[in-house]
Amino acid sequence: MSKSNFNTYPIRIITQQIAPRTMPVYAPGRVEARERVRARALNPQNSSVPRWMIFTALVLITFAFCVVLNVRSRSEMRLEQQQNGILNGEIKQLQEANTALAEEIHNLQTDPATIERAARQRLYMVRANEQRILVPNN
Repeated sequence: MSKSNFNTYPIRIITQQIAPRTMPVYAPGRVEARERVRARALNPQNSSVPRWMIFTALVLITFAFCVVLNVRSRSEMRLEQQQNGILNGEIKQLQEANTALAEEIHNLQTDPATIERAARQRLYMVRANEQRILVPNN
């Protein structure tokens, strides 16, 4: 019995047909594109643009970007310095005016001549024994 099974087993393997593998269906042109990529990977000298040119372009673009940022920041800094100078001038003028007003306040509180002058000019006051002359505005 084992002899008959042994003889039939190889016959069955021989008579069986092996199904061919089916290739996946790709979009038109995709296989050719893959082959071109594979060919470039195997032979990098066939590439249309050398790698050093790509590297140089990237370095130049980066350099140009840095220069533009530097020029822009310098112009903004120059503008800020001008505004700072203007504001410092205004601060100096206001401090001088503040000092003059503080001195005037001190004189109005302590100096009798200044008090009398301010009363005559601002409040149009006169002494009791002075005569006042009114001139009509025509």
